[in-house]
Amino acid sequence: MNRTILLWMAGVAAAQTPDAVFHSGTRLVEVDVVVRGHRVRPPGAAEWMKWVFDSGPPWGPPGDPLRGLTKDDFTLLDDGKPEPIAIFSEGPRSEGLPMPIPSGAVSNRITDRGQPVSGATVVLVDFLNTQWVLSEYLRLGFKNLLHDLGPEDKIVVYTLGKKLHVLTDFSGAEFKGALLDYGDPPTTFVDPREHPKITLNALNTIVRDLSGVVGRKNLVWVGGHPSNAWIAALQQQDIVVYPVKVRSGGFIDTDMPSGGRMFLDAMDLTYAVRTAEEDLGAAYVLGYYPAEDMLDGKYHVISVRLNDAGLRNQNPEVHHRAGYIATRAAVLPLALSLAEVLNSPLDATGIGLTAQATPSPGNPAVFEVRVTIDFHGVRLDPGGGRFRGAIEYAISSSGNTFRVGSLTLNLSYAQLADVLEHGFTLLLRGVKAESGQIRVAVRDRATGVAGAVRVPVAQRPLAQP
Repeated sequence: MNRTILLWMAGVAAAQTPDAVFHSGTRLVEVDVVVRGHRVRPPGAAEWMKWVFDSGPPWGPPGDPLRGLTKDDFTLLDDGKPEPIAIFSEGPRSEGLPMPIPSGAVSNRITDRGQPVSGATVVLVDFLNTQWVLSEYLRLGFKNLLHDLGPEDKIVVYTLGKKLHVLTDFSGAEFKGALLDYGDPPTTFVDPREHPKITLNALNTIVRDLSGVVGRKNLVWVGGHPSNAWIAALQQQDIVVYPVKVRSGGFIDTDMPSGGRMFLDAMDLTYAVRTAEEDLGAAYVLGYYPAEDMLDGKYHVISVRLNDAGLRNQNPEVHHRAGYIATRAAVLPLALSLAEVLNSPLDATGIGLTAQATPSPGNPAVFEVRVTIDFHGVRLDPGGGRFRGAIEYAISSSGNTFRVGSLTLNLSYAQLADVLEHGFTLLLRGVKAESGQIRVAVRDRATGVAGAVRVPVAQRPLAQP
């Protein structure tokens, strides 16, 4: 079978297929659990006052993540009732089978260093909900974070002033515009009654951007006052919140119901980001299937215990989300349009993609893009000895300009086995690149699950006359 589909971008006709219905099976509840070594707890009031005046907290950071635990080391309880652990894994989750990446290609599932991509960490610097007297201190913590981030850090930073800004380039005009947005009063004064609405809209945008990411999703939120209702709503979208106070007015319990932990000072922002990133690779995933009679539509409390008495005596920290709404159907991620997938600052990872761009020999500004799709993330419905489905794809090569197309799939058993093993390749020709990169997105029409990848291009200089 020829797995390569050749398409000229100048004239791609979009095939029309009826919308499919997503069918969910038995409810699976997954719990990310991070276990860390003992942390020295704050002592009494006298030591706390010493910290206030000397600006030095008398307790240490959390211990290192404990690795190498097995399913037998955990007991998982739903509203106090032990549940059999049906799914267990340590470290980053992987969807489908990792496919080898050719030299010069990029993937949304494998990092530049060859490590699997699973999950994402984003930072929200909230100037809108920070007291003006503390805003300069928050700026300092923010600047320290920008100084510590390197090219290898795939972290998206949002700032919130009068509006939400996405900073993927910390030196461009977008960054300067964000700085002006939360400048000194009265230029950025916003009616406090509007703060909740602006904040909610910003959180909805971040949820949408994260919805295409498979695995653990961390939100480091510095400044503002994340309410329990907002944290619970983010938890329902499987987003783990790491609040960072600008300046703590007293001791705050660092355990969070979302499964993250709280940090007490804006100067800890970099440390909070590094901790969240470390949790991405250290979390254990425990999954169980609640009995049908437990799916009563109510909030259920999840608790996780360590079975080894010796380990418990070391007083480790165990972080996980506090509970879930026990509905028969799980809360599904938002189904994004192709335009939303392309415009998101995060690469969607629901469908694995590997891509490579090759410049045309006669025109250095035009490229041939080869995209290999991992079909483990694509739904195919069986019937009559065939497997049918449909995918949509889009390619963006110059700012907001993008072109779309779709393919109707009708595969035999042999063809299905072949594409599951080797992937399914699209060959896109006549692609112009004007911004130093080409972005490709693929979406399963039936489920809305999508993948996106950025393909860097090195344009050749034009020959001098």
